[in-house]
Amino acid sequence: MFHFYKDGVLKIFSSNVSAIFFFIFLLSNHMTFSQEDGNVEKQFWAMANLNWKLNDKWVFNQDISYQRLYDTPTITRVLLRPQINRQLTDFLSLQGGLFLIYNFIEADNNAIEIRPWIGAKLFWPSFWRIDFENSLRLEGRFEHTIGMNNWENGFRFRYRIGSNLPFN
Repeated sequence: MFHFYKDGVLKIFSSNVSAIFFFIFLLSNHMTFSQEDGNVEKQFWAMANLNWKLNDKWVFNQDISYQRLYDTPTITRVLLRPQINRQLTDFLSLQGGLFLIYNFIEADNNAIEIRPWIGAKLFWPSFWRIDFENSLRLEGRFEHTIGMNNWENGFRFRYRIGSNLPFN
């Protein structure tokens, strides 16, 4: 995983990966916003995540979800998310996929959302028994309300930091 060179320098990443981190660092110094929705307790979400390892470098994932939002109006969602992952190094993988959402809206017209995305995931070395990972992705959003003549679109950057802590 780590390589020490003659001069005693610890080298973890190649220069291309270092450039990616520098770019992420520059972006992280700007003001950011997140979603604010304080009413998250009134929902039911069931999800199945299927994974197929194609070979040592490629993995195909498929998420299938059902979501019920008990708000005004009540919304039922069906979500499909196929994605492909390419492991470049022990620390870095590239990802891409498509997020398909159909919204059944009780008091209004139904809606469809299509969200293609690309991203990268960075895996940090384990500390004690805790694994850390960072994800950055660019997501396109294309939304259409059934019965209307227009599509709404936009783009979002998404960042997520996560960790796994085993209990055994």
